[in-house]
Amino acid sequence: MHEMGTPNPRVRLVKPDVARDAVLSVKWLAGDEGRKTLRLMGVPDARNKASTLEQEQARVQDFLDRTDQRNWMIELDDKVVGSVWIDLKPTPTMPAPSVHIMIGDPAVRGQGAGSAAFRAALDWLRTNEALYPLVYSRHLTHNDPAGALLTKNKFIDLGEPYTDEDGLEWQNAYLAQERIIQYLAVKAVVIKNNKALVLRQNDDEHVANSGKCHPPGGMVEPGESLRGAVQREVKEETNLDVEVRELLGVDEWIVPIRGEQCQFCGVFFACIVAPDSANLHVDPQEASEAIWVDLQTMDDVEIMEPGRSIIRRALQTLAEA
Repeated sequence: MHEMGTPNPRVRLVKPDVARDAVLSVKWLAGDEGRKTLRLMGVPDARNKASTLEQEQARVQDFLDRTDQRNWMIELDDKVVGSVWIDLKPTPTMPAPSVHIMIGDPAVRGQGAGSAAFRAALDWLRTNEALYPLVYSRHLTHNDPAGALLTKNKFIDLGEPYTDEDGLEWQNAYLAQERIIQYLAVKAVVIKNNKALVLRQNDDEHVANSGKCHPPGGMVEPGESLRGAVQREVKEETNLDVEVRELLGVDEWIVPIRGEQCQFCGVFFACIVAPDSANLHVDPQEASEAIWVDLQTMDDVEIMEPGRSIIRRALQTLAEA
């Protein structure tokens, strides 16, 4: 289980911690607010009681031990305020995987922590690690905020509402979502005579951003070093031999490729052309042309982000040196 960011930079999903989270959970479930929280989660009044530290310690440890669930605590501004979990196996009333969320701290409800955490859990379910095309959830029919959250995320009601053994009425829902395929990529900001090299992407109806420019680079092969991948990709695409220098930055982007949503984590390195390098020659299968740009001319070509910003910073640093 690993930490994850969310669409809201104030919100992160973190690993449960027994010592930290058991104390918080006891506090959340105490008093009238705690009973209200449990009612919204579907705990009937007959079983709606304050918890003890020992019970919550056992519950959090169970979060860590279970293999049929993924559990995260929700942090808002570095403070744990709730939890989100995914059931990976079906239950008598719910298909799998199903996503569930609880904001335990009533003071932060309405600040977007639950919505961001729910979205992050959905994104996890469509990455390489999970790849579930159908996702499920449910809400009590009288819990309007929970129903609104599912509607916001484009869930569709699954069947009619039903009443469980405790007499509570639920509505199941499902979401068909495209998977995200994740790649580790490297990019080379090749500098020569205070200019940076960019390649114009071939026109291809199956590839987003065709015809636009980007620094040379590509995917890292299994077991390959990042710097080795930079040198290999530049050689394959431009015929240049390069010396890999400092790390310029790490960024990410998502583009559709042949109907798949592809998320790239890109590692950008500064490079210089090696003294004994072969001449520049663009592989026509990789790009339509190579262009050297400087601070004055880079706005004349359409360079895709985040490469554009990183190239600009690299050239500005050279100009100021």
